[in-house]
Amino acid sequence: MERGEVGGRFVCITFACIARGNFAIFPCLALPSSELCVKMMGLYPGYIIFFVQSATMIAGSRVLYRWQQATQTDSLKKLLVFINFAYTLLVLNYSSVGFMVLSLQETLAAYGSVHYIGTILPIGLILLGKVITPARPARSKARKDQ
Repeated sequence: MERGEVGGRFVCITFACIARGNFAIFPCLALPSSELCVKMMGLYPGYIIFFVQSATMIAGSRVLYRWQQATQTDSLKKLLVFINFAYTLLVLNYSSVGFMVLSLQETLAAYGSVHYIGTILPIGLILLGKVITPARPARSKARKDQ
């Protein structure tokens, strides 16, 4: 077996589970696979910043998803789906700069050129999600009996 073969298989298995929707079964694989990626590719500041940005992006997206699930009107739900898509697209493209330039100075310069919008937006959404929490839907009587 070659040096990177075992790690590559682990990462492939992890992402195959995520792609099939089995991520809920193996939530503990996300952190080890990202750590393994960092160790295999090298410990560059751009990688670390990308993983931190990804975590804040996911937390912000959860806020939007909770709001989407709590809405009753179809048009507002479709609007929130579009906003979540645009948000994910913006923040993921912003975060990927860390993978492209790798050095800390170049990454911060690239983020600064767009006024750190991909960092401010997720943090703002997370804070807004703490202030504006959607009402939980009432459980049906059949579910309460179970």
